[in-house]
Amino acid sequence: MLITEGTFNSSIDSGGRFQLPVALRPVSAQVEGRFVMNMGVEKCITLYPMDEWQVYRQQLGELNVFRPDQRALVRFFLSSATEVKADAKNRLLIPKHLVQYAGLEKDLLVVGMLHFLEIWNPDRYLENMMQIPAQEQAAVYELAERLHQSRQKGGAE
Repeated sequence: MLITEGTFNSSIDSGGRFQLPVALRPVSAQVEGRFVMNMGVEKCITLYPMDEWQVYRQQLGELNVFRPDQRALVRFFLSSATEVKADAKNRLLIPKHLVQYAGLEKDLLVVGMLHFLEIWNPDRYLENMMQIPAQEQAAVYELAERLHQSRQKGGAE
C-alpha cells in the first residue's frame, strides 16, 4: 500500500461527494477505487483503502467481544463502516450519517495518516490541533528528539 501523508483541501458537492486530491489518486488506483469510511475517534471520518481496511478488520476480529471495553471498540469501528467506490472523476460519496457525525459542511480537509486518511471539518481540525494536551506534546517532543538523534547517527555512518 502506498503511504499517505500531508493535508489537502477539498469540498463536498451538492450530491454529497468529495474529490480525492490529485496527490492521493495513486492510492485509489492501487485499490481500484475501493475504500471503507467510518467514524474516526475525534469527530472526523476515517477513510481506509480496502487492503488496509482488511488488515484493521482482521485485528478487530482478534479482540475478545466478551470484554466490554473490547466489544465497545469493535462496535465503534464496525457499526459505521461503509464501503465506498470512487467514480470515474475520483469522487467518493460520504454517507449522510458520517457527514453529520463529523460536522462536515462544504469545505473539508483530507489528512494523510500513513495507512489511512482522515476527513475533517476544517474548523474542528484546527480546534483539535490546538488542544493537544501537555502530555501528548511531551510525547511529540520526545519522538522529534529520537528522530533527530537517529538522523544524526545515520548521517555519521
